[in-house]
Amino acid sequence: MSFVRNLKTVDSLKISGYRVLFFGLLGQWAAMSLQSVAQSLLLYRLTGSAVILGTMALANAIPQLVLSLFAGVLADRFIKKYILLITQGIAAFSIIIISVSLSSGYLSTENAGSWWVIVAAAVIQSVAMALMIPARQSFIAELVGKEKLMNAAAINTIGISLFQMTLPIAGGFIIDKIDFTGIYYVMSGLCLLTIIFTSFVPVIQLSTSIRKQNVIANISDGLKYTWRNPTILYIMVFTLVSMVLTSPQMTMMAIYADNILKVSATGMGVLQSISGISALVISVVLASLPSKKRGLLVIISSIISGLALMVFAFSTSMILSSAIMAITGLASTTNMLASMTLLQAYTDESYLGRVMSIQSLGMGLGSFGSFVSGILAERIGVQWTIGSFAMILTFVSILVLLSLPKMRQLE
Repeated sequence: MSFVRNLKTVDSLKISGYRVLFFGLLGQWAAMSLQSVAQSLLLYRLTGSAVILGTMALANAIPQLVLSLFAGVLADRFIKKYILLITQGIAAFSIIIISVSLSSGYLSTENAGSWWVIVAAAVIQSVAMALMIPARQSFIAELVGKEKLMNAAAINTIGISLFQMTLPIAGGFIIDKIDFTGIYYVMSGLCLLTIIFTSFVPVIQLSTSIRKQNVIANISDGLKYTWRNPTILYIMVFTLVSMVLTSPQMTMMAIYADNILKVSATGMGVLQSISGISALVISVVLASLPSKKRGLLVIISSIISGLALMVFAFSTSMILSSAIMAITGLASTTNMLASMTLLQAYTDESYLGRVMSIQSLGMGLGSFGSFVSGILAERIGVQWTIGSFAMILTFVSILVLLSLPKMRQLE
């Protein structure tokens, strides 16, 4: 037991407030892992359309793009625990809508056009996530302190990765052997469990100084702060570009599973679980290491992602694709952890929610990239679409490595 207490990998979990939040988030992460298989595969099997897959991505993008900056102000102005509880409730509602539609028989191939329910639920969920993410990320910083940020972020990713290792396979197996309805009801229950746990997280009072300005002034102030801080600006822009160019792979995974690799829903789950195993391994490593060379990690991991995605794009072998998913899992997790903790480490506390909200725009831009990829996939094929995005990512990352020494040197 003394060994576990002294192990730096679990430093953040020794803080009671963060520990309660972490266990509360387990339910949400489990639901997301199941949804990563169920949502796009259900929509593709109902419609057979890459464009409609892209339309769902666009439905995710619009609330992220419209609400993210406002969400950052919200996170800086109000108690973050209450923001989390409200947005978790909205997210749970979006899952319940699909559960009921499936069990009633409305959402089915026999009812043409019923796929609108999935897109509408995606919009509702995206609203919740847009408002939730800046509050959640800055809340973690408040609970653990900046010196443990990398550790806490890595532990979060360990939790996510544990589910990504197992639940996509389980979800795919349930889809193949039973149907989609059971998975969505399980997801609904997991979301409700998250709300229950979050209600026990301690309340942290805020400084009232930011409330002296109106919301537009708060947003403007946050944008000016980011623009005037070159370190934050470099990280932000590069991270946003990376998200736009890597997000389409997961959106189009259902097409790869059904049409290119010709594997079942279980096979799709296997691919995503392999990525989860890699994410778990690198998260444990990063949680145990000092926060050094994070700028270089961000750049190198993007180069590796680009090269790996080029191979994945044109692979027709399940074995090769599985190996590439392991590499992309390592690279994308390293990129996400290093960039997120760099932003939090170099940002003043009073601006943290707003800066993280600008980063969360990347989720919206990533979804917009997936929408564009859906249109391109109908015209030039999904393989050339994903391959082209990967080539651009590799080129941009190498350019940054060679031309921005200040970013390379960020600790």
